[in-house]
Amino acid sequence: MAKVITQRTLRNESGEIMRGLDRGESYIVTRNGVPVGELMPVRRREAVPLTN
Repeated sequence: MAKVITQRTLRNESGEIMRGLDRGESYIVTRNGVPVGELMPVRRREAVPLTN
């Protein structure tokens, strides 16, 4: 489940939020109590071996 954070928290704690994204965490960003966006980790692609 996504953690709800404020716009101010995103601005002030961006480094920790980025580390959370690296750990697979998702966030819903609010402004004045209204959800305005969602941050979620990008799915990493697995390397596919090349065949000759």
